[in-house]
Amino acid sequence: MVQLIGKRNINKDAGFTIIESLVAMIVASALMLAIAPVLILATATRVQSRRVELGSKAATSFIDAVRSGRIATQSTDGTTEYITTVKEIDSTASSSSSRSITNSTKINDYLISSTNMSVPTTATTLYCVQSDGIILTPDCSSDSDQKNLFYIQAGRVLVSDPTPTPDTSNDKGYRLAVRVYRQDIDFTKTVLANTGTTKNTQGVVTAGSGNKQAPILEMAADVANANTSFKALCNRLGFKAGSDTKPCN
Repeated sequence: MVQLIGKRNINKDAGFTIIESLVAMIVASALMLAIAPVLILATATRVQSRRVELGSKAATSFIDAVRSGRIATQSTDGTTEYITTVKEIDSTASSSSSRSITNSTKINDYLISSTNMSVPTTATTLYCVQSDGIILTPDCSSDSDQKNLFYIQAGRVLVSDPTPTPDTSNDKGYRLAVRVYRQDIDFTKTVLANTGTTKNTQGVVTAGSGNKQAPILEMAADVANANTSFKALCNRLGFKAGSDTKPCN
């Protein structure tokens, strides 16, 4: 019989030693620690991205509902306006280059910022967006049965036409400004909004839960009706960029 060279008896009870196991655990822990920040960032960004997406849908749904009249803009007795006038522009000022959209000092005539629409100080003045998609009129935040998902602050920009008679009503339409805040906002602390020079809305990429004191988004849209004329639209938008020679007529 020929014996195979190098043949060894294998002990069936052989395995990793304690030292080998500890080394393996240390290596695995080091790898987990290395990728943990990436996992946290990815998870937080995914959650924030979803939050911004839902906030955007809530804002567009709100604007569509205001346009169609499905959401009340004032109390039933007419004594309380839910969407107040945050800025009024004199249409005769459009004969000046100050209405040009290229004039950075007058950008608030076109975009809504904290300069003309102050940040909210309480939830009672805000619309409530429920988790089932229903949008309730202001003074709804104190109801414990409601499941608020977002708060919406709304204001309007009117353009007055002093000729032939003063007209500061909204029956010719207006520019609607909308801010969407998270339901966990703390009104006892500083509430943020975009300024003329600083963007304070929440970003999609975040390593944490995001800044709950900042709006998820801000947007503006034109609300027209049967009485809205081209001149009314032109007065709200102002002159062609860089021009002060094309009146709204």
